Amino acid sequence: MIRLVYWTRDVQKYRYSGERLHTVEELGNSGIYRAVLNEDYLDYVFSRIRLLA
Repeated sequence: MIRLVYWTRDVQKYRYSGERLHTVEELGNSGIYRAVLNEDYLDYVFSRIRLLA
């Protein structure tokens, strides 16, 4: 799997206007938050690249 991840220190400023709601997770007590915006299988991504090239 490959993931597109959004990292932020200020979770209040996190805005993503996509079709899906994304859960925001804090990394321990570090004050750094991560949200997975999208994910897919790597072989599928390469297949699409080859198809569009």
